[in-house]
Amino acid sequence: MRPGSPDWGADEESAYGTLASVEENGISQEIIVTEFGNYGRYYDNIYQVMTLLLNGSTRKNGCTYLALSEIAKVLNSEGVETEIIQMGGGPVRDCIGCNGCAGKGQCVFGDDKVNEVVAKAREADGFVFGSPVYYAHPSGQVLSLLD
Repeated sequence: MRPGSPDWGADEESAYGTLASVEENGISQEIIVTEFGNYGRYYDNIYQVMTLLLNGSTRKNGCTYLALSEIAKVLNSEGVETEIIQMGGGPVRDCIGCNGCAGKGQCVFGDDKVNEVVAKAREADGFVFGSPVYYAHPSGQVLSLLD
């Protein structure tokens, strides 16, 4: 049972803790109380998280994509929104250390795939990196993206 589901009642115990109603500054709010203290303010959308899955394979519908799709199905079944980004097919350049991204918030190479990923990463709450293993490490595109 998830917080916010129709069968979740006030002051009800669950794996997340106890949902309790509190009034603060004349505003009624709900918080989740755990054994470690108050988890934080509870809002209807606090559990609407987005996970970005990055496919580091050049094969758009290959084995890595299949594995990421299975992960996405499990996350979706738990109420987590997902998006798979295909890394192969677009340029991902090695960082040249120009520091141009520091002011702009994106790579100076306008057609670089990293700009698309960074824009979506800003909105994501979690990441899953999928990559074929070449010579005991991830693909070069994944390494360049992380750099």
